[in-house]
Amino acid sequence: MANDDSRDYPQFSDEINSQHTKLLDLLDSRRSYLISKIILRRYLALELREVDENKYYKSEQVHHDIGLYTAVVDFAENHGQRFREAYERNKTAITAYCDQTCGQYACRGIGECPSTNQEIHQLLQD
Repeated sequence: MANDDSRDYPQFSDEINSQHTKLLDLLDSRRSYLISKIILRRYLALELREVDENKYYKSEQVHHDIGLYTAVVDFAENHGQRFREAYERNKTAITAYCDQTCGQYACRGIGECPSTNQEIHQLLQD
């Protein structure tokens, strides 16, 4: 009878190890997904702030509100590439700043970013 138990134990152990590995893989993929979601959220929060600033200055030039759609199109055509390059160049500093400001793996998101326009420009070095 002891022999039967000892034969079952290695199979049970392998099954537990397999389930443990699957669980760790699942947790790792979930963590990766959440991190990529935070990175995108931070990127979009900063980009929208830049779009809002662009909207303000363009509206001032023409003496009326140009609207969000026009501001987005203008930003994409005239400033989007520069923003993407500045963000990529300064991603490490931006991540550190955001981790310190809102918390690691956290972002208040679009419309809730506590950073001032001046801080954003300093982070982007533009």
